[in-house]
Amino acid sequence: VGDSKLAAIAFARVDTSARIGAVLTYATDLAKQSPRSALALMLKADAIMRAGRSKEALGVLGEAAKLDDRSALIFNLRGIIHALSGSPPEAAADLTRAADLDKSFIDPQVNLGLLSLMGDDFSAAIDAIEKALSLVPGHPLAHNALGVAYAEMGLSGEAEDHFKQALALAPGLRIARDNLGL
Repeated sequence: VGDSKLAAIAFARVDTSARIGAVLTYATDLAKQSPRSALALMLKADAIMRAGRSKEALGVLGEAAKLDDRSALIFNLRGIIHALSGSPPEAAADLTRAADLDKSFIDPQVNLGLLSLMGDDFSAAIDAIEKALSLVPGHPLAHNALGVAYAEMGLSGEAEDHFKQALALAPGLRIARDNLGL
């Protein structure tokens, strides 16, 4: 599998193209127009994070969480940013909170699995991702991440099965194709 472990941990990509500037301007304007909207602040934080300014994004998400402390979306995004910023304990706390707030939103559960992969805790990664897949069996990124965990444990047959399932669900999923060596 090679570098697939690192590839699987792509929680979010930073896009430095001109497009991200337009998105950041739009999200900032939206947050100015709706300063009491937790969703507007979350969108602004997402754009700030994608512009590579994680610390600032965490501050904006803190404001959003004060407005809506029951939003799984806010805590999931904050957990992602903590993970990308190298703060696993904070990431785990926010992702767990997001998962607890909305049991049907599987992204935090998948992200907890990815966080476990980052920490080389493959058993915990498998547990978290299998829990997510029990809710939504057709989640291609979860299958790919589960494949990575199995590959890291030396279980190549199981890994290959999950990479193939990911590709069957999302034929254009390049990371699963790369993990299969295609």
